[in-house]
Amino acid sequence: MKAPVFTHGTYENTIKAIQEGKIKYPAYCWITNKEQYGFLNKNNELETIGIPVLTGTLEKQIILSELDDGLYEIKGQYKITSESETVFFSFTPISCIIQTINEVKKIKHITSNEIVDYTITSEEITSDTYITESFLQKHGYATEDYVDLKTEALKQEIEDNIESLIEPIVRPMVEEVIDDDITDVSNEEIESLFPNE
Repeated sequence: MKAPVFTHGTYENTIKAIQEGKIKYPAYCWITNKEQYGFLNKNNELETIGIPVLTGTLEKQIILSELDDGLYEIKGQYKITSESETVFFSFTPISCIIQTINEVKKIKHITSNEIVDYTITSEEITSDTYITESFLQKHGYATEDYVDLKTEALKQEIEDNIESLIEPIVRPMVEEVIDDDITDVSNEEIESLFPNE
């Protein structure tokens, strides 16, 4: 096998060069607009190697909903859809998983602080955020464990209050009611209940 040639260019230009026979197997390709390597196989198909890194600019943002299914790292300016008003910016790469199911586009947007799931249909865009425990604690939100501990502490506090405050007040009242309802009975009255045979 001959030594592979090394080429570089955009993904589209590389595919075009392969189709026109300008690049032949074997060849290593540096895909500049995706910042990843590729390898031309025996069938003259470009196999990409590694996770593509897409970099957006203010003039040309990366539109996540327009990407093919797969895993990407995104840098620079990007938008969720072309209609979105918000333009995001990331200096360091963030990860995005794109998947299309029955014409519904799913985007999992992963940063160091949070994970956001976007669901995009022809009618609407919805999102659901999964936030880290440290983020919740930093911003004063309650975690499930925190709620459980607080609930147990509250139960114990109620029990302690019942024992220390309520019982001393209620017990004498109950005893007084019982004393009022039970009258003394003489021996004769008790014996009259069990007549001699």
